[in-house]
Formats: sequence, structure tokens, C-alpha cells
Amino acid sequence: DDFRASVADRSSRWVGLVANLIGTAQEAGRVPADVDPVSAALRLTSMVDGLGSHVIVGSVSRAEARRTLDIALQEMLHLSDGSAA
Repeated sequence: DDFRASVADRSSRWVGLVANLIGTAQEAGRVPADVDPVSAALRLTSMVDGLGSHVIVGSVSRAEARRTLDIALQEMLHLSDGSAA
């Protein structure tokens, strides 16, 4: 049970960190205000975690994982110029 609590805590902090980064990008005008930082952070961190597992087992290359994440960032954060927030 301690292990589960530790993993849940680390996961919450990971999502929170990404949500804060998205919020900061919104304040700087790099991400539209209509993006929900917490929802986007949960989707992005889940994708990163899943892609990481695929890379580890060799079913996806690092380059393909990076391309997939770049596309997801552009779509989820409504980035029009192709640059990550």
C-alpha cells in the first residue's frame, strides 16, 4: 500500500508539473486560454508514459515516439507553428 501511495503521489506531481508548464505557456500567450491545463497534462503525461514503455520494449523507435508526441502537443495545445510550448 505504501508503494501504491508513492506511485500515486509521483504521478500527481508529474501531471501537476506539466499542467503548471502549460499554464505558464498560456500566460505567455503561447497556448490558447481555452486549453484546460490539467486535462491536457493528464493526456500528455499518459502518452509520454505509454510511449516510453513502447520504446523500452522496442515496438516503437525513439524517433517515432518523438514525432508522435510532437503531433500530439501541436493538436492538444493548438500550436499552429509546429513549436512545442
